[in-house]
Amino acid sequence: LAAAAGTGVPALPVSLSSEVVGGGAVWDSQPVVGFRPIGYLESCFLEKNGTPRQGNVARTSRARLTLLFGSNPAHALTGLEHFSHVWMLWLFHDNGNTALKALVHPPRLDGSKKGIFATRTPHRPNPIGLSLCKLEAIEGNSIVISGVDIIEGTPILDFKPYIPDFDGEDPSAVRYADWIKAPPVQNLTVKFTAESEEQLTALLPKCRFFTTLEEVKQAIMDVLYFDPRSVHLRKKADFTSAADKKYVFAIDQADVTCTFEDGICTVVGVVEVYSQLQAELNTQVAVSDQD
Repeated sequence: LAAAAGTGVPALPVSLSSEVVGGGAVWDSQPVVGFRPIGYLESCFLEKNGTPRQGNVARTSRARLTLLFGSNPAHALTGLEHFSHVWMLWLFHDNGNTALKALVHPPRLDGSKKGIFATRTPHRPNPIGLSLCKLEAIEGNSIVISGVDIIEGTPILDFKPYIPDFDGEDPSAVRYADWIKAPPVQNLTVKFTAESEEQLTALLPKCRFFTTLEEVKQAIMDVLYFDPRSVHLRKKADFTSAADKKYVFAIDQADVTCTFEDGICTVVGVVEVYSQLQAELNTQVAVSDQD
């Protein structure tokens, strides 16, 4: 899917999977609806691991969408410069889970179950994502946005300007669950070792979305502050070795390694994205050749 953005080929139709199970006989009998993406996102988040669960918790995160719609896509953006924010409508194309359950485990509830429609889980009957993002720039037939929670290569179905007069509500009239206001999982203090800062500085010229050390550090801190680990990883780290407490995620051109201890997350290492994986693959190939 992501190749369309780089090659300029026409967008491919995307259908919601008809293999999802767990919805019951009535739901299973409904027709599958297809969509044609207007583009595929280039994001500072390359994979699900480490991607914020809500975009506005990482306001410094960046992404770019190049439109594939229309013979002159830039015309479709005329007038958009008068708006500061946009609603992004997109598909969770990388879920990898076809078995749905009515009750799910929101990560920040530390194991408690809630109904699927009382949560923002990506594992939904129709895996459609909705994000409110800041419009940073319009560049030809592309838009640059910040405050994203969307990974690289995501099919974008549509985006629309945010209009506070119609999209906003009086805060005094809005009710939401106490478990959102005060979740049992604590927020973290994020620190960097001197070595990790040096590594990040050396890697900065290769970054696609960040130009200063302060920007990329803030993006990393935004991700880690809300503890991106799953319930399984969080509980595993409670009783396993120090090595198992390490957490790795990719942002822009960096693989970030960090540890968790007593409410403090420490970034201990930064290497070029996927370089560790490539080194492991090279080692496996070398061993295989020797055999």
